[in-house]
Amino acid sequence: MQINRIISLLMFLVLILSAQRMEAQCNLVLDAVVINESCFGLEDGSIDLSIDGGTLPIFIEWSNGFSTEDIFNLEAGTYTVTVTDDLGCQVTLTREVVGPPDVLFSYLNDDGIVTCNNPTVEVTATATGGMEPYVFVWSNGANGNVLSTNLAQTYMVTVTDANGCTVTSETTVEVSPAYPVADAGPDEIFASCATAPNLVGGSGTSQGPDFAYEWSTFTGGFDYGVDIHQPVIEVTQFGFYTLTVTSLVEGCSVVDHIVVWADNTFPAVSIVPPPNLSCNQSQVVLSGQGSSVGPQFTYEWTTPNGHIVSGGNTLQVTVDAPGLYELKVTDNNQGCSRRAGVTVIESFVVDAGPDQGLPCGIVQVPLSGIAPNPPGSQFTYLWATANGNIVSGANTLSPVVDQAGDYLLTVTNTLDGCTKTDMVTIHPGTLVPAQNVFILDVSCTGQLGGIGVNMSQGQAP
Repeated sequence: MQINRIISLLMFLVLILSAQRMEAQCNLVLDAVVINESCFGLEDGSIDLSIDGGTLPIFIEWSNGFSTEDIFNLEAGTYTVTVTDDLGCQVTLTREVVGPPDVLFSYLNDDGIVTCNNPTVEVTATATGGMEPYVFVWSNGANGNVLSTNLAQTYMVTVTDANGCTVTSETTVEVSPAYPVADAGPDEIFASCATAPNLVGGSGTSQGPDFAYEWSTFTGGFDYGVDIHQPVIEVTQFGFYTLTVTSLVEGCSVVDHIVVWADNTFPAVSIVPPPNLSCNQSQVVLSGQGSSVGPQFTYEWTTPNGHIVSGGNTLQVTVDAPGLYELKVTDNNQGCSRRAGVTVIESFVVDAGPDQGLPCGIVQVPLSGIAPNPPGSQFTYLWATANGNIVSGANTLSPVVDQAGDYLLTVTNTLDGCTKTDMVTIHPGTLVPAQNVFILDVSCTGQLGGIGVNMSQGQAP
C-alpha cells in the first residue's frame, strides 16, 4: 500500500516536471510579410513566413492546403498557418492578402454614325476602379480616352492604371452605307516587271454604283489604257498616287494615298505622232520608235475602230483608216507588258447633218452641214440636189430648201484638191388638212337635218 502511494507520487512529479519543461521549451514565434495582389484577379500575392524558436522538426500547415514556409500566387483573401514543433508546441498566425478594385468601364459611347454631314465620330471611354491616373491606348494607335474616327470598324481600347493593371474593352463605329471610304492599299509597294501586275487599291474601298473613283498622281504616271476611274488599277511608274472616292448620294469625297517604288525593268513603249490621212495620203505608217528592242521583246498592234494594212507584229504598222491604235510591247523573259496608244485622224470630215422631214405647215427648212475641223478659208462648199429644191445658201453650210429630196454636200480643200461628200434626206412632211363643210336641209316636217365635213390632205386618221 505504501509502495503504491510512492509510485503515484513519483508519476505526478514526472508529469509536473514534463509540463514545466514543455512550457519552458514552447518558444515558437511566428511573423509574416504580406505582398498584396497587384491587380484585381491577377493572383500574384504572396506571404513570406518567418519562424523563430521551437524544436525541430517543424510542421507547417496553411489553410489553403500548402505546407511550405512561404506561399505564392495568392488571390486576395485571408490565410491562416499552423506551426507545430517536435515537442508538440503549436502556434497559429493569420494574415490577409489585399487586392485592388477592378478597373471597370463605366460607359463607352459614340455620338452617332459617320455621314458626309457628320464625317467624324468621337468615341469616349471612361474607367473607374484600380488606381488613377489611367492611360488609354486604342487599337489604331491613338492615345487618350476620346477617339476621333471616320472608319467603320470595331475598336479595342486598353486602359492601364497606376499599378500597371490593364483592362480591354471594345466598341463598334458605324458608317452610313452612302459614306465613301477610300483604300489605296498599303502605305507603299514595290513594282517591277517580275511582280506584274502591280495593282494599287485595297479591299476597303466603297463599292457599287453609288460611288465614283478617280486616281491622280503627283510624280508618277498612268500607262495607256489604264482606267483611272476604277477602284483598283495597275501601275508601272514610280510616284505618289491618290485615290479619291466620291459618294454620288451624299456628295462628299474622301482620299487615300500610296507610294509606288518602281524599278526600270519594265519595257519601254512609245509611238511617234503620225500624219493625218487625206485625199493625197490614204495610208500612214505608225512607228513605235523609242520602244524597247531586242530578241526578248514582241510587239502587237490592235485597233477597235480603224484598219491595219500590214505590220501588226512589228514596230512599224501601216493603217488606212482613222481610229484609235494601240501598241503592246511584251518582255517575254520577265512576262510583263506595257501599252501606248495614238489616234489617227483624217484631214477633214464632212457631215451634211441628220435626215429630217418638212414639218406640217412649214414650206422651208434650213440644212445644217458640219464644217471640217479645223475649219479654214481654204474650204469651199457646194450643195446639189436632183429631186429637191435649194432656195438659198447653196455655197454655205446652212442652205434653205423647200422640197423633200436628197441633198448632197461637197467640201473641197483648195490647198490640195481633196474633196469629201455627204448626203442628207428631207422626207415629205404632212400637209395641212383642208376641210369642206356642207349642210343637209330638212325636207319634211319631223325629219332631221345635218351638217357634214369632208377632210382632205393631211394624214389619216
